[in-house]
Amino acid sequence: MSDLALLAFALTLGLASRAPWFGPGRGTPRRPAEPPAPAELALWSGLLALAASLLAARALF
Repeated sequence: MSDLALLAFALTLGLASRAPWFGPGRGTPRRPAEPPAPAELALWSGLLALAASLLAARALF
């Protein structure tokens, strides 16, 4: 169960950091959304692969 909780926390933190309410303060014009950097994509895909392998290993053993 702790693996699922860790995965949920990591995904929530990652999605919240990309959310618009973490953007500039009031009165500041909004910029168009920037695509995620390749390093950020690699980080999140690696975290998801790690979480998937942990869950698969836990299901097998």
